[in-house]
Amino acid sequence: MIAPTLRHRSFLGRFLAYATLSIAMLYLCKAIHSHPTPKVFAAETTLDHPDAICASCHKEIYDHYERTQMARGSGLAVDGLIPGNYHHPRSNVDYSVFERDGSAWMSYRRPATDPRGALSGEQPLQYFIGSAAQGRTYLYQVNHQWFELPINFYTQRNTWEMAPAFADTPRMPAPLPTDPNCLHCHVTSVQPSQVTARNAYASQPFLQGGIGCSACHGDPAQHLAQRGRGPIANPAHFAPLQRDSACIQCHLEGEAVVYRPGRSLAQFVPGDNLADIAVYF
Repeated sequence: MIAPTLRHRSFLGRFLAYATLSIAMLYLCKAIHSHPTPKVFAAETTLDHPDAICASCHKEIYDHYERTQMARGSGLAVDGLIPGNYHHPRSNVDYSVFERDGSAWMSYRRPATDPRGALSGEQPLQYFIGSAAQGRTYLYQVNHQWFELPINFYTQRNTWEMAPAFADTPRMPAPLPTDPNCLHCHVTSVQPSQVTARNAYASQPFLQGGIGCSACHGDPAQHLAQRGRGPIANPAHFAPLQRDSACIQCHLEGEAVVYRPGRSLAQFVPGDNLADIAVYF
């Protein structure tokens, strides 16, 4: 067999290099063009209501609490829908919150005549946040990441307007990630967020709408298993530090908050010392 010359080896090397590059580009183009479109999920989620069993022994207390703002602080979007329209002059974007086919939706639109370009789209809304005593907003998800609307309903002004800090933005704001520490004070049973993002959850971000009984009384499993004779937390019997922590976990606001490493308000259970989870300044 005749050994290849230097010229032949050079040609063979270039051929293999071009072939490898062509195959790589083919797979790259295929990956780019087959990249999935972000999934938008319709509002089909349900919420638990485990507190209803408490009414069998504590009906008067239960009925009274269910009418409070805390108990009505969140829920399915369509159950707490406040329809309306809002035009934001600075960004020239029109927003609309409405019901369609039994579900809640938000649409946004900016005309093509605007020099910043046309905008058009809509999102199904899954949850409302806020009792509407002061205001209300809604949550939606894209690819299992959860976001808040860029607009809020303000009860005292009886109008839709931009969310705080966005009144003067000249563009439509980027999606607002839903923080689990914020959810904690409006919902019950916040689920662990994924390592990929704080606003990403394996399924739904919380299991129960409003602030449920467990927020102040802890896990009722033993109490229920023994037909009301088992132990259950009662903040009135806590030491002062733990008793106050049960309230100020949501009713303490400062200029800044620092969370202990690896800790979250979603981990707080009645009887804990709040300072072991977060420090407020």
